[in-house]
Amino acid sequence: MSTPRLWTYISVDVANPNFSLLNHQIAHSGVVPLSVYLFASGFRRKESCANAKQVMSLVVKQLHSIASLYLVFTSDIAIAGGSIPGLDYPRTAPLLKELHFHSREDNYSTYSSFQLRLAIEVPRPRQVRLNGVSFDQICIDWAGVSSLTLVSSRIKTLPPALKSVKHLVLLYTNWELPLWKTPIVSQSIQNITIGKSDPRGFMLTMTLPSLRRLDVDITYAQTLSPITCDFLRRSLCPLQALDINYDTNVHGGQVIQALIDVLEITKMLQNLTFRMAESSDKSCFEPLVRRFSSQDRDFLPCLQTLSLNTRFIPPIDLLLDAMAPQQRRPLRVLDLDLCIPLRDVGPIRKDVLVRILQMQEDGKEIFITCTRHIPRHDLVESWKTFHGFRDSNSD
Repeated sequence: MSTPRLWTYISVDVANPNFSLLNHQIAHSGVVPLSVYLFASGFRRKESCANAKQVMSLVVKQLHSIASLYLVFTSDIAIAGGSIPGLDYPRTAPLLKELHFHSREDNYSTYSSFQLRLAIEVPRPRQVRLNGVSFDQICIDWAGVSSLTLVSSRIKTLPPALKSVKHLVLLYTNWELPLWKTPIVSQSIQNITIGKSDPRGFMLTMTLPSLRRLDVDITYAQTLSPITCDFLRRSLCPLQALDINYDTNVHGGQVIQALIDVLEITKMLQNLTFRMAESSDKSCFEPLVRRFSSQDRDFLPCLQTLSLNTRFIPPIDLLLDAMAPQQRRPLRVLDLDLCIPLRDVGPIRKDVLVRILQMQEDGKEIFITCTRHIPRHDLVESWKTFHGFRDSNSD
């Protein structure tokens, strides 16, 4: 009872709220910032709408002490909770850092008349996540948003946060802005994640000179190059981390060649992650591995970490060649995540295992794991046991 921090996470089902418990938690939370999670279960719409007004009224009165606000509503409950007549709204929300709004509707057109209001002066959260809701339906000061996540959205107008946001996540989101003659420039965006949707619309309309990290799912795109190459050349960005996800078994060879073309122009890339979790075509993968192990020092001259996720065993000996001292490359971390049954891996050749252990002694970090249907399994340790190695110092 005397520990306010234990009462700061408040979860309320507006379809069946426990107002006694809610008031009790607020009373015992003291001055510690609150995390409030509101959701609506069940299908009693009339009762839920009436309760939503009471819950939202109580939440708004406590807005001065809320740091994180999560709203998971259907459209009618959201409209009822967001338009409370006669409510004495607070002046501002000084502690609000995170705002999450999740729609449970399949038809987002029902939100056309809804606009969420929290205070007289619009709050300035730093992190915003909108799922199935348009950004123009949330009354906040977008100039303070540094992290924006849009899920299941259709972008037809430019999000107002693009002038200040540093971290942008687009999931299941269609980027439908018109293709301007001059691409839109955002000086603030440093990290981009585009998942489960075609990234080409975004790349064709945007120029990001400050981009440091790009995480892109190309499964739904018909091509990786030349659009991505043009985007990176146009942005002239100092890209340091690239994460490519390709979850299909079609056109693997074309994608690998396109990836090589992209890597040719990322001279400052330090971390590369490539996932082919659904592809079993080993032959299409080998050209990329051979480029890593070649004598071409202009290819990824700054790469330090290479992470690969495949459904086949890549040529480990060639990857070790890329880490060999005579290559004079900065590559020091190799992480292989094999999505195959453990029984299909088998023991590695003893001479390759010796190379791995020697490189680990020289400060290189090499991780080879198997994760298919079982928890992560360290194959290097298994192979050491199979070959009778007691530890990495054994002859």
